Amino acid sequence: MQYRRIIFHAFLWFSIVITFSCNAFAQDTIGGSGNNYFWINGGVGVGSLGLAGGAGLTWVTPDYIISVRYAANTEFNIFGPTPEESVVDVGLLYGIYSSSKYGFASIAAGLSYVNGVRRGKILANGLLGDAYEKVPFQTIGIPLEAQLIWRPFSVVGIGFYFFADINSEMSNVGGLITLQIGYLR
Repeated sequence: MQYRRIIFHAFLWFSIVITFSCNAFAQDTIGGSGNNYFWINGGVGVGSLGLAGGAGLTWVTPDYIISVRYAANTEFNIFGPTPEESVVDVGLLYGIYSSSKYGFASIAAGLSYVNGVRRGKILANGLLGDAYEKVPFQTIGIPLEAQLIWRPFSVVGIGFYFFADINSEMSNVGGLITLQIGYLR
C-alpha cells in the first residue's frame, strides 16, 4: 500500500513540474514567434460508465503537444445498485497535431494515475437496487486523447474531446463537448 502512495506523489510532482515548465516556455514566446500556444479546456459528455467530464491544460510547440488532463467517468443510477462505479484519471500526455487558422486536431498518449470505485460482493437485495461492497482501487494507466476543435476566435475554441484510459482495474472511454480558453493561434 505504501508503494502506491509513493508512486502517486512522484507522478503528481512530475506533473506539476512539467506543467509549470510548459507554462514558462509558452509565456516566453507570446508575441514572439507565434508558434507556441497554450490553453485550458473543460467539458462534459458521456462515457463508458455513463456521465463523463474532464479538464486539462495543453501546450503546443511547432513539433508536438503536451497535455495534463483530468478525466472522470461515473455511473448515474437513480434506483440502481450502490455504490455507483466510477473511475478518474490524471494524466500527462505527449502527441502530434494538425492546425489551421480556424481548426485544430490532435492525438496524444502518456501515463496516468487512476483511481475509482468498483462493486464487490453483494451485501443486500433491495427493492430499489442491490447494495454491494465498495471496492476502491488505484493503479497506473495509459491515457489516450483526441481533440477536434473549432477556433472562431484567437482566445476561445469549442469542439470535441475524446479520451480513453487503458489500465489493469477499469479501462474506460468517453467523449466530451469542450470549451477552450487561452492563446489558440
